[in-house]
Amino acid sequence: MVWQEPDQVTIILEDHTIIFFIGYLTGGMDAPARIVNDRTMVPLRFISEALGADVEWCEIESRIDIRR
Repeated sequence: MVWQEPDQVTIILEDHTIIFFIGYLTGGMDAPARIVNDRTMVPLRFISEALGADVEWCEIESRIDIRR
């Protein structure tokens, strides 16, 4: 059996570090990170909140506001 390490995403901002793996759900994530057309797609709300930001959906303008 060959074990292949999953691709890892590491995000560092000031004193916050987030590490998670492509295709795997980590506590609190709604969806896993994925690679689509050679680009890494990450769960924006999960990352924003983990970095201490407030995330709000503005339904009237169909917009996501992220404030730190």
